[in-house]
Amino acid sequence: MVEGRPISYPLLEENESAPDPEEIRRRITEKTKMIVINSPSNPLGSVIDRKTLESIAEIALEHDLIVLSDEAYERIIYDGLKHYSIASFPGMMERTITVFSCSKTYAMTGWRLGYAVGIPEIIREMSKLQEHVYSHPTSISQKAAMAAVLGPQEFVSEMVREYDKRRKLIVRMLNEMDGVKCLMPKGAFYVFPNIKAFGLTSEDMATYLIREAKIATVPGNEFGAMGEGYLRISYAVSTEKIEEGMKRMDEALKKLK
Repeated sequence: MVEGRPISYPLLEENESAPDPEEIRRRITEKTKMIVINSPSNPLGSVIDRKTLESIAEIALEHDLIVLSDEAYERIIYDGLKHYSIASFPGMMERTITVFSCSKTYAMTGWRLGYAVGIPEIIREMSKLQEHVYSHPTSISQKAAMAAVLGPQEFVSEMVREYDKRRKLIVRMLNEMDGVKCLMPKGAFYVFPNIKAFGLTSEDMATYLIREAKIATVPGNEFGAMGEGYLRISYAVSTEKIEEGMKRMDEALKKLK
């Protein structure tokens, strides 16, 4: 809307897909207005630790920047890790816009409902832009979200335990495939396997797999240049479907070899 130009910073597999604050710092100019972070990450499943977030907060304070923090997967996290919101750090509440979604924690994908938290001055301006795009979420979605947020929360832990089993299963099956490497995600419900050994672009590999194996993946380059050579796969499906899908993928990849 205001002709801003996004500048990307790399998330490297060898660094477990965590942001390097110094890489962010090197990209800041006098025109920089905002840092965008996403933890737990879609598509990587990575989780930014407290020390890294503190460093990013220091950069934001030093350069007087807003931080847009996408925390849609805040409740879907594994291995005893803790989710930290950068807005909770000293001096950051008034300069952070935190974005949440009901789609992930409450499995409300399709209800099209999320929310942003920030200081009134920022939220007011966001509302002015939003009201010209659509009037409001449906009343049914709003009532459902109220029931989800204010109701019992035990099911969230149960859901995460089930995702954890699927996470371990899909990563094991991917790493057993010749030519595939896959990090263990720490949050969300995606894996981001490295398929560079096959010499195909992400888009060509995704097309091949849907034609040859009848399984749908997302080309890594959809998430930026650094995603080339990777695929995003969701494990928000049953164990049986994961097993079947990974077997089909393995068989299809063996034909390429």
